[in-house]
Amino acid sequence: MAERTRVVVADDSRLMRRMLESGLERHGFDVVATAEDGDAALERCRVDEPDVLTLDLTMPGRDGIAVLKELQSRRQHVPVVVVSAFSPVHGARAVDALASGAVDLVEKPGAGDSFDHFLAELA
Repeated sequence: MAERTRVVVADDSRLMRRMLESGLERHGFDVVATAEDGDAALERCRVDEPDVLTLDLTMPGRDGIAVLKELQSRRQHVPVVVVSAFSPVHGARAVDALASGAVDLVEKPGAGDSFDHFLAELA
């Protein structure tokens, strides 16, 4: 039996963390930890050594871009999928995230969007 992909979920919204955790687990992932801010995300990556980190860009304290840069400076090679709300105003932040080491970007679902479709895209 293949090992399940180990994931750390970082998002400042408790509701989004819970939704991502349950949805990813339904898609066969093992969510080993969640984090409510950038510092907690870095600590969970250090301690839990996940296969992947889902990362919101807008969080209190150390934001997603700062987390990406810190992971690079530590030479901690954990693939990061940015899961955040994007808009034309935030387009530059998406480019910054990719330039800072994110491997992919997945837009959070908006009102009326299918959460199942979002999870399938994320998985």
